[in-house]
Order: sequence, then C-alpha cells, then structure tokens
Amino acid sequence: MAKQYVGLDAPFKAHDDMSDAQYYFVTLTAVADTVDVCSAITDPICGVAQHGGTTGAGISVRFLGHTKITLGETVAAADEVSTDNTGRAVALATGGYLAGKITKGGDVNEVGEMILIPAGVAA
Repeated sequence: MAKQYVGLDAPFKAHDDMSDAQYYFVTLTAVADTVDVCSAITDPICGVAQHGGTTGAGISVRFLGHTKITLGETVAAADEVSTDNTGRAVALATGGYLAGKITKGGDVNEVGEMILIPAGVAA
C-alpha cells in the first residue's frame, strides 16, 4: 500500500469534472484559481490532485513534497517522471516537464509514491 507524508498543498477549483482524478498531475487553467488534469506531456505541471471533484468543486493540490501518484507505465524508485496525456506519471521524456522522482514505483494504473519537485522542461 502506498503511503504519503506531509507536503505543501493549496486549494483550487476543478475546471472540468475531475471526479476520477485523485493522485493525477494537474495544470493551471486560464480561469482564476482553477486546475485541470494534464492532457499533454507539454502541460506545465503545477502539482498533484489530492482528491477528485466535480466541475467547480474544491480541489486540494499538492505542489511540493511527498505524494501518492497514479502511474501511466511501469516506473521504478529513483526514476524522474513527468505526465502522460492523461495526467498519470511516466518516465521523463524530451519536452516533458520534470515533476520529481519516484520513491515507490509500480505498474500502469497503480498508485505509487513520489517526491514532487517541479523543475521545468526536459531538454
């Protein structure tokens, strides 16, 4: 079972229905104080949704620290990760945004753990 430690969270609102988005990467939208699930590897990652919610509902976003994360492929401890086109963690690829490092890996659609340290675009 994945565990989670303390991190820094901030409140936002769900731009679209994010009911199934717990532990998915999110990005800021053009609407003030709202986030949406990342839908491309080029989306700037602002954090990880700590729970889901319907459109307009409050969403707590972990933007720094330790978090659970839904995996989009098999990843291992110490792998650097970014988002896939559905907000799940995958190995960092050219053009993706570095989100942090995996501390507990797993397989696709499993919940792993990571240290969230957004750092910019991979060259």
